Amino acid sequence: MDSIVENQKRVEEKVDGLMSRLEGKSVNMEAVEDTQKRMENKVDVLMNSLEGKSVDVNSVHNCVEDAVKVQLQDNNEKEEIRKRKTSLIIHVLEESSASVLEDRKKCR
Repeated sequence: MDSIVENQKRVEEKVDGLMSRLEGKSVNMEAVEDTQKRMENKVDVLMNSLEGKSVDVNSVHNCVEDAVKVQLQDNNEKEEIRKRKTSLIIHVLEESSASVLEDRKKCR
């Protein structure tokens, strides 16, 4: 919305500049006023079209949710890499089939 307001101000400044330049010249003022009205109508149409559009809450929620998922995946990958740096795999030994940690420690 700010950019539209800024654009409208620029257009108004240009029109004012044209008006001041034309005051010294003999020009049909009706044509200038007609041009100014057409420009104002175009700006009004743009403003109305932008005001009619609203931000879809669901799409914003989905985007944020996706960003959080990606961040969690990155964190999980970093944690997995950190764990792998400290792990030792011995290929000759069989892995314990015990589901309880204490039982797995006893098998060693």
